[in-house]
Amino acid sequence: MNSREKILSRIRNRKMMETALPDLSRKLTTWDDPIGRFRETVSAVGGHTERLSDPSLLPSVIEKLDDYQAASRVASNSFIAKLDLDDLTRSASPHSLADIDLFIADGDIGVAENGAIWVTDEKLVHNAALFITQHLILTVYGSAIVNNMHEAYEKIDPQESHFGVFISGPSKTADIEQSLVIGAHGARSLMVYIVDDSETGESE
Repeated sequence: MNSREKILSRIRNRKMMETALPDLSRKLTTWDDPIGRFRETVSAVGGHTERLSDPSLLPSVIEKLDDYQAASRVASNSFIAKLDLDDLTRSASPHSLADIDLFIADGDIGVAENGAIWVTDEKLVHNAALFITQHLILTVYGSAIVNNMHEAYEKIDPQESHFGVFISGPSKTADIEQSLVIGAHGARSLMVYIVDDSETGESE
């Protein structure tokens, strides 16, 4: 038996101490207005939000954005924001996405606790589009915004998709000289449109 086999044998035969799962019965943080808290948190992490009462308003609202008007290439996989744009179905390789200036996609869940939006490959042609674009727009229904990550994970079924990611704000880093840098290794900006799907929704 060589050294490698001895090490692996010891690992296989080692019995780990049983560790009890954490108690999740404690009261978790909630807010009276999860949507309001979500908007505050998205802003705190460098993103922007706008609340709309009607999804049909999205195309005209997005087309007025400076990032949209300045973009050479805009792509969308959004089913909520119905814009006649490049849907990436003709892009055979993620390498063909290198020149995307603005990308629009739909999120499934918003989290008030950290401003994160859950996005899966069910609504994406190329996952890489989320990270390679210069500017990112995500949509989420107001009813899909939950208080915390515990509530979010209760709504997620890992078997439903092959890929899923929580996106919170644009790309950023603060490792160098304690200075926050936005767009260091991903999208330079994030705009989240919260679409109300109830009669009580208001546009603001």
